[in-house]
Amino acid sequence: PDLLVMGGGVMDALHVYATDEDQESHKKAIRSLAMELRNLGTKKDLPTVWITPPTIHTKALGTEEKRENMNEEEVENMRVLYSNLGVNDAASFVIDGPSFTGNDRVTESHDGIQYAAEFYDVGAQILFNALDWLLPHDDPDDLDPFVAPETGSMGSSLLGIMILLFAFLSLFFFDSYLGLSYISSVFSNGVTPCDLYEEAFNPILERIPKQHQQPIVKDGGSNQDLSSSLAPGDDKIVSVLENDETLSLLHDHDSERVSDRNR
Repeated sequence: PDLLVMGGGVMDALHVYATDEDQESHKKAIRSLAMELRNLGTKKDLPTVWITPPTIHTKALGTEEKRENMNEEEVENMRVLYSNLGVNDAASFVIDGPSFTGNDRVTESHDGIQYAAEFYDVGAQILFNALDWLLPHDDPDDLDPFVAPETGSMGSSLLGIMILLFAFLSLFFFDSYLGLSYISSVFSNGVTPCDLYEEAFNPILERIPKQHQQPIVKDGGSNQDLSSSLAPGDDKIVSVLENDETLSLLHDHDSERVSDRNR
């Protein structure tokens, strides 16, 4: 492994520290742990992280046995014991549990030991901030020199053509979903994306000033008569008309606006 993260002390106070014999056995195990951590750092060049127990919410502990043997005072003694026997010094980095659980928010521990995920996020951030010097770094002299790739060597003509094809499909179908939205028109009374496009943009186009309008072009000259009949300042856009029905509607609309202006 590249990193070893360890912690302990809470359950030790409950299960292996009741009698004098248990205490001596436990201290021997702690000294052995400190020696192993030191050997990992010196002989195997493996960084180690030791996490001390968080703040204990004594009143929230579930049983009387826990409140008597695993309260905050007993766990604090266990933190001091691990430190005095060399575990903290043997580890490459120590994350102090009470530093991110604290005394002011200890009541947020629902069972006296466990905290919400946001507390452990803080502890994880402390660990990640230390990784830049905990993890070994390669010697710059051993790294291969960086050679930048040639311009265009990472491109693909086929993928470029595919992107252009997708863009043309979207433009042709008036649909950002490459025409797939037309499938939904089967269930929506035939309303297609091109209809929605005209419904969305026609009100905007109608507000274009007359000096930017295109003249009507239609055989027979009747359209030219309509263009000359529009009153000055009229904001009605003049577009290419494809049938007599549309032309008639435009005549009626223009007559109504001229009548309203005369009133």
